[in-house]
Amino acid sequence: MANKKFNKKIKRHRRKLKEKGHLDLRILKEVVNIEAKESEEVYPIVKIDRTTTQDILPMLLQQGIFSNYNKHTTRNEIIEKKKRRLRKTELTFQEERKALSRAKIYQNSRSVIRDYHEYCIIFPVSDYFDHLKKRVRTGSKTKKILKEMKLYRLAHRLAYAILSEVYIQRTYTRIVIPKEKLIAHYLGYNTSEKHIYQDIKQVLNAMRWCRYKRWKYEYTNIHREVSERGKIIGAFLSDLREDHKRYTLSINGVFVGSVQYLFAEREENKEERKTLFSRGYHDYPTRVLPLTKNYSLHTYILTNFLIKESGNNKLKEKTYKVVAYRVEKYIKEAHIKHTRKGQAFKTFVDTLKRTEIIHRIKPTIKELRNMNAKQAHEITLYIWIPSPIKALDKFILTKLERRGRKEK
Repeated sequence: MANKKFNKKIKRHRRKLKEKGHLDLRILKEVVNIEAKESEEVYPIVKIDRTTTQDILPMLLQQGIFSNYNKHTTRNEIIEKKKRRLRKTELTFQEERKALSRAKIYQNSRSVIRDYHEYCIIFPVSDYFDHLKKRVRTGSKTKKILKEMKLYRLAHRLAYAILSEVYIQRTYTRIVIPKEKLIAHYLGYNTSEKHIYQDIKQVLNAMRWCRYKRWKYEYTNIHREVSERGKIIGAFLSDLREDHKRYTLSINGVFVGSVQYLFAEREENKEERKTLFSRGYHDYPTRVLPLTKNYSLHTYILTNFLIKESGNNKLKEKTYKVVAYRVEKYIKEAHIKHTRKGQAFKTFVDTLKRTEIIHRIKPTIKELRNMNAKQAHEITLYIWIPSPIKALDKFILTKLERRGRKEK
């Protein structure tokens, strides 16, 4: 929402411009500075934990998590069946993981689990029914509740908006976000669109109850196996309340990560900082949320990937960072999963062309289109992105302004 103080100043200066009948550069410069300051306050640049964006938030990008649920077999039944088939009394960790991930959906006494091999999403059926204070737990009721557990892209965008507010409000408990700010400001929807309220309610509910467990991390391309027990991450939200004007949320500290230590007032020594900030964090321009509203999933994910990347130090320029990886890695990061290399590469080139934060690339789009897929997967692609972060934020602003003029 526009700041009244700034609006009054702008009107006063513009009136002076009109009275003078010509452009006074001093006054014009002051107007521009006021507008820029107001714009920064409306869409601030925040900090988000790097491991959260790389390893944890992608788990939200799953569609139809429990849509095929139909009273699936139990975890123990799957394990026992695998033991009989292999004629073994005990399975190795790898054998057990392979059997469970192949089953995809299974249950234990209290939960239903959707297994994606490297991680799983757990819905605690018993806890949820206890929360609803319903004693009768029929299969049809469970199936209906599971069908309502939706995450995917809206959950991912909501996570970024909520983590931005965590940084702005300097706390991750009882964050208050007005509905108008979340829906119109961050997500870019019209508040008169009634369906979005229900969609957000459903997704926030899934973010409150779906819990995550992870076995493998791939941050910076280093495969790091955690213990055979896996790492319990938990649900994104630890508390969720809503009234007709606002959402009140508490966020799981694992998702907040290193950023929570930026809120502390005390000074840390070098060793303490190394421990507290081991997961790292990166700048995030909140203006990118409305920019990416209508992006395809691949373009949206690639944009966020390029924002969090610090770039190659040896290649960086004064006003640009240069991200340099093999095409194969970019395709993986953009969640392009075609089995045919040719189709995956074609989708990637189309995604590159639609990614608005890119200043230039080498090889060019034209040169990439002339390559065969096998050759292209192995080459290094250089991508120039405006830098530092304030320059990127201004670049995004110009894109949004241009889009606004076209829509008029």
